Amino acid sequence: MDFLTGGLLISLAACLAGFAWRIRRSRGGVRISSEAHEPPHRAPCPKKAGERGGAGLGVLRYLKAFLLDVLFQAHLVRASVSRWTMHFLLAAGFVGLLLMHAMDGVFSRAVLPMYEPTLDPYQWLRNLFGLMVLAGVALAVYRRLTVTGLKRTTRGDDWFALAIIAAIVLSGFVLESAKIISQSEFDRMVADYFVSDDPAEIAGLQMVWANEYGVVFTNPAPEPLDMTPDELLALGREVNDFACTSCHSDTASAFASYPLSRALKPAAPVLGSAGGVSTLWYVHVLLCFLGIVYLPFGKMAHVFLTPLNLLVHPTRPRPERGAQPDACGGAPGTATTLRRTIGMEACMHCGMCSEHCSVAASYAVLGTAEILPSEKLRGLRHKGAGELDPAEAFAFAEGSFVCTECHRCTDVCPARIDLQELWISSKRTLMAEEAGGAGVRGEPHRQMTRFTAGQWAERFSQGLLHKPSQEETERPVVLADRPQTFWACVQCTTCTNVCPVVAAATDPVQELDLTPQQIMNMLRMGLRDHVLGARMVWSCVTCYKCQEHCPQGVRVADVLFELRNIASARLRHAALHNDADRDTHHQGGAA
Repeated sequence: MDFLTGGLLISLAACLAGFAWRIRRSRGGVRISSEAHEPPHRAPCPKKAGERGGAGLGVLRYLKAFLLDVLFQAHLVRASVSRWTMHFLLAAGFVGLLLMHAMDGVFSRAVLPMYEPTLDPYQWLRNLFGLMVLAGVALAVYRRLTVTGLKRTTRGDDWFALAIIAAIVLSGFVLESAKIISQSEFDRMVADYFVSDDPAEIAGLQMVWANEYGVVFTNPAPEPLDMTPDELLALGREVNDFACTSCHSDTASAFASYPLSRALKPAAPVLGSAGGVSTLWYVHVLLCFLGIVYLPFGKMAHVFLTPLNLLVHPTRPRPERGAQPDACGGAPGTATTLRRTIGMEACMHCGMCSEHCSVAASYAVLGTAEILPSEKLRGLRHKGAGELDPAEAFAFAEGSFVCTECHRCTDVCPARIDLQELWISSKRTLMAEEAGGAGVRGEPHRQMTRFTAGQWAERFSQGLLHKPSQEETERPVVLADRPQTFWACVQCTTCTNVCPVVAAATDPVQELDLTPQQIMNMLRMGLRDHVLGARMVWSCVTCYKCQEHCPQGVRVADVLFELRNIASARLRHAALHNDADRDTHHQGGAA
């Protein structure tokens, strides 16, 4: 078994093992969306008359999905022409190289007439496909450096995938260029295929290949003394027409490799030697093996999983808000564990969902990457596999509860992943874990409303909640700590009387802890930390009635909003830095 065959078998085995590990890990990840916490069943959306039908129309939907979405990626055109161009260049170029170069012994020689890799149009097409891939990589790099939505979601894995693809293609071009100028390659072909040992014919053939094919001869054969250069060139062309043109086209048709070979001409003694070509070949092949092994462990797995998910969902999951996931075009059983696994793994981390996320502005303020759908999906996989530390679990929970379930991410996802269904199921599971005391509270509202203001003050009077966070230090409080804010307050209770939250409460003392007027009074006495957990602070709807009706012009609503931000910043800082696990989560679970 030679190096190529053995290395390919080992790489394929590692690739298959990686996919098996990934699927097993993902199936564990979707267990958080257990059947006990499925979204409630609601009425399915009505279908058009033309969409009703039996198996025939179902087959047509799958065929349409395969032709338009898998082969031609038409679903990307509707979202972004530049994105479609990038994907098409990468996909079409790489498939062309795979079939007509990497698998030429399996595909090309069996399907294409008189195929030889050094004949046109195949030599020309190989260069075209290689340049298509490089153009796609360049466009991908440009987009990730310039498009705001992509810049904030780009990870090292994205750059590594692009680097591997570019390295494989570039090393192939360098290898082909080295072969063009290599005398050792010429000598090998003469020894293998040229039956004559006439020195004049070999010298003439060398002259033709030096002049017309670009070979650099560092040790040329001696020219016969009884022949002029023109006669020797004519003899060489005759020999070339007889022995070489049937399997070798002009190397100039390799419009990418040939100019590169001219640039590498000064290095011909090194690159063109047998050792130089062999080294470049090993580098190129090893990079290909690395790409195969890397497939299941990085984002390039979507090359297989995204088309599979497009076929699993031949039409986009677009039920009415809250409808069953398979109500509008998906096949029955869309919400099964297997379909969820495929959907979660089909993500290509293109960032389109994050670009259109309706709560992306919250990421700009909070800095929690898991608010963005593309990063939240990654966190969902890690949570199911038990790979989140407490800080990461808090960030995932916060990102999950910030989601408004607006369906935008599912609408724009080019892989047609039913993200909406994943978010609903995962949030229900998080709430179930919270109810059992084992979950992480990722939303300040959900944490603060667990206790009364007095309980918060008692539990955390010596705890980390009452330590100023970094956010408070960088952005000092401007209202709650300033006596001037409350000097004019006469405790007239106007703010309390006009508050709709107070009016809606059956028992304001029990339900809200403190009224707006009482909060202003406590702040005036310097008891800010004692009102941070008041449910009135967290129940305020910021309607500004209190502030608009205050006869003394006290900024009541602004103060309540600021208090909420202070408490939220402290809770987030403590949770994200693992400072409050002992305090907040343990004591919260004991309530």
